[in-house]
Parts: sequence; structure tokens; C-alpha cells
Amino acid sequence: MIDRPDGTVLELFKLPDVPPVDVRAMQAIQLHLAIECDDPKAETDRLVEAGAEFVGECPRNAYPGEKYFVRDPWGLVLQVINRGENLQTR
Repeated sequence: MIDRPDGTVLELFKLPDVPPVDVRAMQAIQLHLAIECDDPKAETDRLVEAGAEFVGECPRNAYPGEKYFVRDPWGLVLQVINRGENLQTR
């Protein structure tokens, strides 16, 4: 669990009696967790060096900036991004 001072909480867990979702069978764009950072390429390289699998660049959309997909060792896709625009003010 990640619990930040600003009140943001992120919790990932698995219920022991429920079959897991096969996230590896899903396309990256279908289910991912977006992580914003200043240098997506450097962060993607760091994650791959630490054991993540590089999936590729994200499809282009209306949001500017760099976007990459990596898959963590458990199969969850992380979108490493720098949108260049705050979504909260959109």
C-alpha cells in the first residue's frame, strides 16, 4: 500500500479465494496503472533493468508527452508517462 501525505492512497491486493485475473492475456491499453514522472525514458530503462518487461511506446492520443508501457514481474502493466499537461486542470 502507498499512502501519501496529500491523501492519495494506492492499494493492490489479491483475495485468496478468488481466481486471479489473467492480466498477461490483456492488451496493455486495456488495463494499466499510469505513473507520471519527469523523464519517462530513463524511468522505463530503470524499471527494465530491475526486472520489468518493456512492452513498447503507448499509442498516441490527444495528450502530449512521452509514454511507455512496461510489465512488472507479476504481469501488471505500468504506463510511465510525462503528459506535459495536468489532467486535473483539463
